Amino acid sequence: MAVLPSPLQPLNVSTTNSVNFIDIKMEEELKEKLKQLEQDLKEAQEKNVAMKEENVAIREENVAMKEEKEAMEEKMRAFQNERESKMIKNLLVKIPIGQRSTLNYTPSSSKHRPCKFEKSPFSLLENFSELIAKNGEKESSLLVNTKNNCFKFENESVLSIYVRFLLEDTIKILGLEDQISIDYQKPVFDLLPECWFLKFGKEFIGSIEVKVSDDSFDNPKIVGQVFDYAMGSAFHFSKLESFCILTTFNRAAVYFTQQSKDLAQEKKDFRKVHLLKDPMVSEKFYRTVKSKDRFPSETRVLYRSRIYDNTEPENFLNLFCSAIVKMKSSQHDPTKENSKMRAAVVLTEKGKGFEANEFKIKQGFTELKTLDQKFLKKLYMVKGLGGGGDGFCSLAYTKDGDPVVIKVLNSGGTRRDLEKEQLMWYEMWGIQTEICTYVDEPHLVMPYLKIVSETDFGGDKKEIFFKLVKKSCKEITQKGFKHLDLRLRHIAKLKIKKETKYVFIDLSRVESGITDPKKAMKEMMNDLEKDLDHYMKNKPKKSTINQFFADRCLDRFKTSSIKQNTPEFS
Repeated sequence: MAVLPSPLQPLNVSTTNSVNFIDIKMEEELKEKLKQLEQDLKEAQEKNVAMKEENVAIREENVAMKEEKEAMEEKMRAFQNERESKMIKNLLVKIPIGQRSTLNYTPSSSKHRPCKFEKSPFSLLENFSELIAKNGEKESSLLVNTKNNCFKFENESVLSIYVRFLLEDTIKILGLEDQISIDYQKPVFDLLPECWFLKFGKEFIGSIEVKVSDDSFDNPKIVGQVFDYAMGSAFHFSKLESFCILTTFNRAAVYFTQQSKDLAQEKKDFRKVHLLKDPMVSEKFYRTVKSKDRFPSETRVLYRSRIYDNTEPENFLNLFCSAIVKMKSSQHDPTKENSKMRAAVVLTEKGKGFEANEFKIKQGFTELKTLDQKFLKKLYMVKGLGGGGDGFCSLAYTKDGDPVVIKVLNSGGTRRDLEKEQLMWYEMWGIQTEICTYVDEPHLVMPYLKIVSETDFGGDKKEIFFKLVKKSCKEITQKGFKHLDLRLRHIAKLKIKKETKYVFIDLSRVESGITDPKKAMKEMMNDLEKDLDHYMKNKPKKSTINQFFADRCLDRFKTSSIKQNTPEFS
């Protein structure tokens, strides 16, 4: 039996060493764990600090983003407020005022003859408030281009810029900015910079005149200037009812002719105004009352609406809108089928002026009429046909309703020149013309023959057309004549019994005494071929050759020497 050691007996050496080793190892493990715990704690603290810094950065970023968002919202509010402040509807609160930047004022030096005026009713649009509700949020040209609600100017030319912005806003209210434009760059029969025309499509419909002084509304010479422009618009652009807006920087009124009185006082609702495809045709024929014969003495008189002030913005803007609607409604071309003559510029031997005289005009534009001198003593001039190098032609009617063309020569032309052209009409075509005196000037009166249209030469009709034209060329060349500018616009259709014949007009461009008829005929036909090719390549879609000619004549009229080619309106 083994003997167990007594507890009182000491351990041996090996046992003691083993215990010490265990203690040391445990101590090292504890130190290592402690070191690891310290490292973990340090990393945790660093991570915590980093997280705190990141949280601070996030908070700062959030604050910055919030501030940026608030700034953007503020900018959007400011932009929206700015946009809303520039809306047309704000003009009804207050229209920007014009301010004279100089006290110097030069009285009008107008060379126009004085004109009387009478106050007359002028009705405003009944649905103006509906137009504002519909189009009032459009951007206002006037508000965008004025600072501090004020526009500074020193003369009519600068003030006209202010008025142009006002007109642009008026047209926007009507919703016609794609159809009505302001022609303020090209002069029309010697207009001054502060007077321009409104155009519906390509047709001039009314005029605007800008003056600095509020005394202009009662100034006979200024009213005389408006009268002459009304006469010009009635003559050149077939405006049988003529309106003109006269405006200063804070007041405006509409002037109109006697035959425009019914349209002026007619109460209109713009919803019922039909925007016609053909701007030359009037929406309706307004009732007119025959005026007294004003000849031989000429009466210069216009009628004026109430003067509106921009301190009552709604009526002020409505006046402009109403005037433009009436300008557009007054378009009229008396050469249209079933037309009636209502008013025109009337010519007599000693004078000219307006007269309202309704009668049905005849449409036999291809039938030769005998010109009776007794019917030529008084002509109704309704439309300018265009000017050339030697004179200006106009469409007129006799009181009997027959159309004629009258030609007045440019300065330097004589009665002898008209007699030469008269002789050519007879020798070339056997057509009678007359030389009559109107407003103390000789005029050549010719039958009005309809210019050829695409229905005459288009498609499979070209061959027949050229055959008949060639026949006419042969006829005149054998008589020793050659037309130096044979174009479509110089070929008219004439019916003699059942036979159609083409005659050439604008005989001031005819050479006589030619010796080689075949060469002359070939050159004329070549000119016509080139013009026809040009027309076919450049004609507008859904257009007629007559409109094409009208556009070309108007362009030539606008760029020609107005004082030479146009009779002076007095």
